[in-house]
Amino acid sequence: MSFPLTVTPVFLAPAPLIITSTSNLTPNEKRDLLFDVDRTLEIPMEVFNDEWWPLVSNIWTKWDSYEYVNGDIRKTFTCHFMKHRESST
Repeated sequence: MSFPLTVTPVFLAPAPLIITSTSNLTPNEKRDLLFDVDRTLEIPMEVFNDEWWPLVSNIWTKWDSYEYVNGDIRKTFTCHFMKHRESST
């Protein structure tokens, strides 16, 4: 008697990249590390605030979504740094 063999792939995440000194990284190398979604990045808060945060030029978040009758979903994203409404003053 034989049974079908089921193979389930297992994703092994790479070890987190822990940043302690960034003096040897260019701004573009830092951006690449920030937006590498396949790797965990750990940066001390003080180093992030002083050296990495100024490189962040946009942060996107879901603003709106709508599900159509046919099941399709429309999602609208917006940049947190963008002013969405005129000031009342």
